[in-house]
Amino acid sequence: MRSDGKIAGYWVPTEYAGPSHVAYGLIDFPTLASYESYRKKLAGDPEHKRNAEALERSGAIVSMERSFIERIEIKSATT
Repeated sequence: MRSDGKIAGYWVPTEYAGPSHVAYGLIDFPTLASYESYRKKLAGDPEHKRNAEALERSGAIVSMERSFIERIEIKSATT
């Protein structure tokens, strides 16, 4: 990836739990500012523009949502 974001992975619901037309992709950025910088770079990147246009023409994406989530540390309980 041409930014300081790291792809955390891609997920789809199992056939038993959730709609089959949904997929999730998570990209981990160290700060909101680094995400904003990434979006600005994408807006001016000719390769990204070509890829986004081809994806839109394909009809593969019906809608896209963005959410900001925060990683938390889970401490194990000691007995």
